[in-house]
Amino acid sequence: MFDKLKSVFQEEKKVYQPKDRQACINLFTEQSDELMNHPSFPNKAKHALSSILHQISQIDMMKLNIDNQFKIEKILSKDIPYSVDAYFSIPKAHAVSVVIKEGKTAKDIFIDQFFKFEQDLKDIVQKSIEDQTKKLMEKPKEFIAKKDFYDL
Repeated sequence: MFDKLKSVFQEEKKVYQPKDRQACINLFTEQSDELMNHPSFPNKAKHALSSILHQISQIDMMKLNIDNQFKIEKILSKDIPYSVDAYFSIPKAHAVSVVIKEGKTAKDIFIDQFFKFEQDLKDIVQKSIEDQTKKLMEKPKEFIAKKDFYDL
């Protein structure tokens, strides 16, 4: 899964432009349908993936700072595909029945990872909104300072 996305965005040393990162979002969205319809994809993870898809549909990469763009690109092109590949490489019976760590099966860990990806994206989006709000609040101060200077 996510083969097209991985083939385009997993070159290690390449630096992507914001428009390329927007293409990453588009590819992720297109290829997520396959994952959502996979019979072995856990329902709880579907909820997290739906939330991820909703959040990334609200993102305009051109308006985010470069660090946040990079973080989003990494989650969508590397972290989620790696997690999906790892989970689907485990036999289903093993994934749902064998306890691996702290009383959790591979399925439980996979679901937890999706909720972590969802939270990471929420944090990035929230931080971006806060940064934009700070910029908005700073603009009037600059305008007022210039206006007062010219009123002298």
